[in-house]
Amino acid sequence: GFTIAGMVGAVLVAGVLMSGRRSLSWIPFRGGAFNRADAGRILNVGVPAGLEQAQFNVAFMIYTRIIASLGTTALAAHGVTLAMQTLTFNIGFALSIATSAIVGQTLGAKRPDLAEKASYMTMRYSLVFMSVVAVILMTLGGQITSIFVGGENSDAVVDIARQTMFIFAFALPGLAISLSLSGSLRGAGDTRAVLYIMAGCTWIVRLIPAYLLAITFGLGVPGAWLAAIADINVRAAIMFFRFRRGKWKHMKV
Repeated sequence: GFTIAGMVGAVLVAGVLMSGRRSLSWIPFRGGAFNRADAGRILNVGVPAGLEQAQFNVAFMIYTRIIASLGTTALAAHGVTLAMQTLTFNIGFALSIATSAIVGQTLGAKRPDLAEKASYMTMRYSLVFMSVVAVILMTLGGQITSIFVGGENSDAVVDIARQTMFIFAFALPGLAISLSLSGSLRGAGDTRAVLYIMAGCTWIVRLIPAYLLAITFGLGVPGAWLAAIADINVRAAIMFFRFRRGKWKHMKV
């Protein structure tokens, strides 16, 4: 179903781009059209961005494997909390993409002041939204979980998920900052810094403590999520420091 939906969506997007006022003009490829300098500039920005996503996906599989080793009940509770994280992440990521576009445009227009203003404005909007969600998760985590859970061990799943949602709520302000400012840095072409920050926090601040807390010290799924909020909040602090330094305003892409 998801595959078919993706294919249909791609066809519809192509149809919109190829018709009406949004039509695309095809430029035939010629041997001399390849520019090594331009290709190098594209790769300089694109490769770090691709590696960032690749390393995160690998790390996330390892993180899930740690939780899966705790049993099906733990994995089910993790899945419910992860669904809420995905919902908030997608909204924050949408704002991040918008910020990337605005920062790229304003820097291209030689207006770094507008780029900075837009970045902080997006961060504030994201913080407000994430803070509201955090309050909801803190107060209604158990009720939200009960909507998705049924059958055997449902009480155990609800109890664990209620704890993990409460813990995850403390990561939401940091997630708002991290998503917003990482989008700004990507839009400015500072993708290497985002790669290093994401990789360092994911592998060192999340994975190692997740194993120690969940397995070694026996805290289970809540221990793994404590490591996750440490990762998100440390990442947010470093992103904020990197953004405040202002080096991104003068980068050449």
